[in-house]
Amino acid sequence: FILTALQCGVVIMKKVNNQEISRGIKLNICIGIGIGELSFGVVGGVNQRIDYICFGKALEEAEQCVANFEGQYNYGIIVPQSIYSTIINEKYELVINEINDKNGFFLINI
Repeated sequence: FILTALQCGVVIMKKVNNQEISRGIKLNICIGIGIGELSFGVVGGVNQRIDYICFGKALEEAEQCVANFEGQYNYGIIVPQSIYSTIINEKYELVINEINDKNGFFLINI
């Protein structure tokens, strides 16, 4: 699943990054990826409005990834040490252009 998550992140970044959303304003994103259990819930049902909530270790880890690089980079996929080690050990066929390490989190530009 790690490779699939990374591939999805790459596709999203290629489609979204540097898109002009308003005159002179371009959209750039960082994507944090975490591993662990997630829980989903449906909230609402009143006035034909339904919202969803998601929480768990994977979401917290993904948020920590992005928080560690906030304001420093405006593009890239950020993963924790556990995912980075898996990427290196499994020798996924990814072309990695740049890696930046900060507090056990890795910003990877693919």
